[in-house]
Amino acid sequence: MSHHSFRTAVSVGRLRLLAISLIVVAVSLTFLLQSVYVENLFIPDRGQTKADQAPITVVVLDSSQASEAPFPFLSAFSSSFQKPTWRSRPITAQQQQQRHYHEQQQQGRWRSEAPGVFDIVAHGAVGDAVTDDSDALTAAMHAACGHAVERGVVATVLVPWGGCYAVQPITMQGPCGPGMKLQIDGVLVGPSDPAAYPFPDYTSTYFPYTSGFLSFKNFSGLVISGGGRIEGQGWEFWSAFRNYTLQKTIPIRPFAIRLMHCNNTRVEGISIWNSPMYHLFAYACDGLHVRRYKTNSPSRSPNTDSLKLVGIKNALIEDCFLHGGDDDVSVVAVGELVACNITVRNLEATAGHGISIGSVGWDGNIGCVAKVRVINVTLINLTNGIRIKTWQGGLGVVRDVLYENIHMKNTSKAIMLNQFYCDKHQNWTCGGHVNNVALHNIWYRNISAVVRDKYGIFMHCSDTVPCTGIHLQQVNVQSQYPARVLTPVFENVLVSATDDVWPAPVGSSFDQWGMAFPTSEQAALIQNVSSYCNPCT
Repeated sequence: MSHHSFRTAVSVGRLRLLAISLIVVAVSLTFLLQSVYVENLFIPDRGQTKADQAPITVVVLDSSQASEAPFPFLSAFSSSFQKPTWRSRPITAQQQQQRHYHEQQQQGRWRSEAPGVFDIVAHGAVGDAVTDDSDALTAAMHAACGHAVERGVVATVLVPWGGCYAVQPITMQGPCGPGMKLQIDGVLVGPSDPAAYPFPDYTSTYFPYTSGFLSFKNFSGLVISGGGRIEGQGWEFWSAFRNYTLQKTIPIRPFAIRLMHCNNTRVEGISIWNSPMYHLFAYACDGLHVRRYKTNSPSRSPNTDSLKLVGIKNALIEDCFLHGGDDDVSVVAVGELVACNITVRNLEATAGHGISIGSVGWDGNIGCVAKVRVINVTLINLTNGIRIKTWQGGLGVVRDVLYENIHMKNTSKAIMLNQFYCDKHQNWTCGGHVNNVALHNIWYRNISAVVRDKYGIFMHCSDTVPCTGIHLQQVNVQSQYPARVLTPVFENVLVSATDDVWPAPVGSSFDQWGMAFPTSEQAALIQNVSSYCNPCT
């Protein structure tokens, strides 16, 4: 063979080898692209928590079984090869739900739900922010509750991401077997017309006028979670409230979420915007966990407490971001409803009236609060920072409270104890009463603040039932105006403080070297008003 012929043969061989290699690469790409095509139809993540990242295995049908290949120009190369029929891949729960939603949109219809999951779209919801989807949400809730009772398992009501669902006020009555989960990934929109809300369907001695957008009663094991939100459309309600004459002619402003006599409840991940009144109201509940919860309402929206906890035992509030027009967290006890063992931690608030205990003891009622811990909190642009407020003439005690690692900026007052709180709309005098709710064993530790007003620290207590056992450690409150000297108020406060407290407590009732003791008459009255409370268990 000539040298030229040999070179020609080698070139032809190389070309054949290159052609075979290209075919192999094309076939490999076909397998890869077709097998992952269906898997990657989900909408990209919007951020996941550690809990969301627990992998689950989902079996995905290979694209070879679809009516059309996604890449037809490669199909000729792969027709003679056997393709795998099934393929497994770990994905997150959020990705699974997002892919389910996207696939249903691609098909132009909604498929049947997974076992134990009741999708409101499968029950007729449209999600265009105009159509009334109340019947669909109600039907899904009742179906989920029935499933939970029948099967003895927790059932899920799904509000899918991507829809904006206009619904009317809904009340669900438990119990519901082992529990129900409301997964809000889309947006639920409440009515803006005050007339759409019914008159209160629940009465109690202390909160007779309450209605809600989403109300749950007598549930155990209720979970409200997801990355979606509730839009309360509170503007008309706020305007009506500001006109007090008009306020008397319309139903009371509703709460966005109302939990009544619910035990072992978890609220996680959801946001509530523009609630007509309280964003999340919990009443007479035992076992409440609120995590990664957010609110967003104007700072001047009236009575829009982000969290109103009335008579709650064993609660954990953590990792929340709050922006509202009233108390960011309000812990209240009244009558037989004791507030006990409540922890608030890792929270940030950027509007509102701060972290409050109270008001307690209004209209001469009994109020019992014990074992409250507020830890690792940042408060910015608030009217108050951390405060305890009680009415004159009440009975009971607020005791065993710890505030630790609290940092405040541009608040009016940083620390408040006020036994003379009263509502200007009530016919109840703010002073002159012998009885008062006692305040005892309250700790402030590692508190820093930059404040707007001239006090910084304001402790105004009764001369008949003074505040006792008040402890200040590593407290530093400064004015945001360099030329202003703060003039703190310590009135009828029996307090102990370390040397690193500023401004330093002043007044005859202050004992820097230990807690001062009340007079025998004061001690007897403190014991009497406190005796109305049972131990916190």
